[in-house]
Amino acid sequence: MDSKALADNKVNVRIIDQGSSQINIITGVDEADTEKAIKAIYGAFVK
Repeated sequence: MDSKALADNKVNVRIIDQGSSQINIITGVDEADTEKAIKAIYGAFVK
């Protein structure tokens, strides 16, 4: 879901990493897009 939220807000995803469990996913974005990415993901999960 976070990938769609980022795409909808035109945030370029630079890297995606998943740990040994499927619970956590790390998404890397350009520093210039950090605030926009946080707001997009927050908006997707906390409505």
